[in-house]
Amino acid sequence: MRILLILLISFLILGSAYGASSGRVVYKGQGHSMIQWDQQKAENWTDFELWKKDIYLKDQLPNWRQVLREQGLKESVGRVLQCVGSCLVETGEGSSRAIFRSNINELEDVRTEKDSYAWIFLYDGTMVRLSPNTSITFKEINIGRKENFFHLRINYGNVLWLSRQKSMYRNNSERETDLLFMPLDLYEANSKTVIADVNEDNLFEYLEKSTRKKNRVTLLNELIATNNSFAENKNTRAMIVMPNGTILAKNPSMEFIVLVGGKSYYKRRDRKQLDLKGETDATEVEVFYRGFENYESTNPELATWYELNKNGRKSSFVSSNLKRLFAMGEFVTKRMSTIMVARELLIKRYSKFAFADMSRLELARDFGYRQWVHNKEKRSSEIDQRIEYLKEYTRRMETTNILASKKIKGQYVASRKVQRGSVYTNHFYTRAINTYLRRGDATTAQTVDYRELNSTRRPLWKRMHAIR
Repeated sequence: MRILLILLISFLILGSAYGASSGRVVYKGQGHSMIQWDQQKAENWTDFELWKKDIYLKDQLPNWRQVLREQGLKESVGRVLQCVGSCLVETGEGSSRAIFRSNINELEDVRTEKDSYAWIFLYDGTMVRLSPNTSITFKEINIGRKENFFHLRINYGNVLWLSRQKSMYRNNSERETDLLFMPLDLYEANSKTVIADVNEDNLFEYLEKSTRKKNRVTLLNELIATNNSFAENKNTRAMIVMPNGTILAKNPSMEFIVLVGGKSYYKRRDRKQLDLKGETDATEVEVFYRGFENYESTNPELATWYELNKNGRKSSFVSSNLKRLFAMGEFVTKRMSTIMVARELLIKRYSKFAFADMSRLELARDFGYRQWVHNKEKRSSEIDQRIEYLKEYTRRMETTNILASKKIKGQYVASRKVQRGSVYTNHFYTRAINTYLRRGDATTAQTVDYRELNSTRRPLWKRMHAIR
């Protein structure tokens, strides 16, 4: 029996080595061995009949090694830029705190708790903002030769999704509104001061204008122009799933509100609200509804709030009262030049692989991603085929979830333990608004009353104090 065990191990090791030497794709971070040690049982190693069945199945699928590698691949979708309060990254095995540069992989949830906010950077340059009591699941990222694709689910809460635009921003001298996140842990993105020269003949002028900041929008536009040299050849398509509706869009800039057991809301942001000079990138947005045989879809207008009913069967315009309430939440994300500066810096540091035209082997070996290519036989891309499958699968699964939740709610009502759906209140933005009001004009777009710290301008000092 010991001899048989040695032979089995030798066969598996040699098979793995053969796969590596025969040009098969091995993804960055994956070992050459195909043995999943954490899932092995000792008695299976000596089961000759089980081994024969295993060999038979592998013979039916000649590229079984590649299939196993791709099934076990969990690709990284992005990183946390900043968290205020308590934010968690949850996996199937547990959870961890979401802090600056925390990695987020496929099938992981990001959740904010009460009075907590988060900005997340995705590798295509998309910025995602989570308000308090919000949960989002990043289902998958697909890197294609001509476009990239994200699939995610908003479980509940308030989410802002901003695709990167190649246009420049308007030169706005008003102070930023999302001050809750300032200063950022990404030191390079924060405003930097320039010490003025001392003019002994006019000390009053020195006291008044001793330090100045470089205009944030000017810096932002410079960074965008630089990054456009490599980050303008691919669009991004996103499938954003809500319990009672699905958004399929290209380069979307949208806000979502998903209430537990209740309605959902969404709005497309236009050029004016995004504060852009030119037109936004080509944007196509389609809304799909619920129902096992419901293939209906609509195209929402720009700058308009829509409401999805609980059953997910139709959209309607939002009432004036809700618009006024939503406007308060929208205000805090009106001007965010520092956040956008951070986005451009992170693109330069992490995202070149998402836009580069490289071979499948290079993308897998150097970055750990599977490349989705064009299928010449079916005259469509693998991403197109994946989206068509997800549209059908998602509609059926989410419809089943709605019917199941109705049944559970009926049981609560029968037992007089009524559970009402959540409603939109100011808890989604109170802390952010209060921070903006409390700081007043202390931080303007042009001047500050403090000098730049060693932690932001001296690389050696940062290394000595273990600051990233």
